[in-house]
Amino acid sequence: MKTKNGMILFWLVILLGTITGLTFAQSSTQTSAGSRGEHVRIIGIYSGNGADPYLRAIAHRMFAWMGFETVSLSADDLNRGNFKSVSLIYFPGGSTPPFRREITETGRGNLRAYIRQGCAYVGTCAGALIACEKNIWQNRPDDYGLFVLVPAIGIGPIPEIDDGDGITMARLTVNRDSEIGAKHPETAVVLSINSPYFEIGEAASVSIIATYDAIRQPAYIAAAYGEGKVFLTGPHPEFEEDSPRDGNAYFDGFDDEGSDWPLMKSAVYWCLGLDELE
Repeated sequence: MKTKNGMILFWLVILLGTITGLTFAQSSTQTSAGSRGEHVRIIGIYSGNGADPYLRAIAHRMFAWMGFETVSLSADDLNRGNFKSVSLIYFPGGSTPPFRREITETGRGNLRAYIRQGCAYVGTCAGALIACEKNIWQNRPDDYGLFVLVPAIGIGPIPEIDDGDGITMARLTVNRDSEIGAKHPETAVVLSINSPYFEIGEAASVSIIATYDAIRQPAYIAAAYGEGKVFLTGPHPEFEEDSPRDGNAYFDGFDDEGSDWPLMKSAVYWCLGLDELE
């Protein structure tokens, strides 16, 4: 039979255990959650051959500014289906032939399956071209090894915005009727480095987020792929031409007339199904 003091000790032990358990649970939640109580979303940045190292570095900075953690993904990771539990895969600009050579058909199948199950994909320039169902480059079909995530044709370069070396600032009109573009200025000025545009079939379920003013063709597009979402950009909104926060001074002589990162953040949040704070 328990004494009165024994009963008090018993309930104190139970109470202490409950408080400790709640504190541990709260601590665990805080450790695995973002600043708004959401689970941390990891961005996987493709870092294999063909992904320009400067563009990769800038992308890491851009996603960090958005509040995300980043990891690198290699061709071997894709080929083995090792996606490191990322919520979004980003393919930077660079050159598509190494993407095509090093990522096998098994790797492409792994990528499609992972996105179809709910991962997001964002691609810029070469990273956008590789995600299309067809490519036409310098008037020649170039379809081998594409990911086929979006029913669109990636076409380039664009003579109308080429000032001689393929590097220029392209003026875009943002579709403010789209979910991604709704809160942003109607005009964007974005760096083009031999960048493509997109041709979309009339029956395709693809949203146009922005168009090139010079040719009135899509520059940014978005679409669903199974349970996942895809956002593609022809030009390079990852650059901050008039700010040092991208860590790159190459094109600081240009003026983007305002940052392109906020719209990119809207696109990434849309891809991840997150709500933006005002």
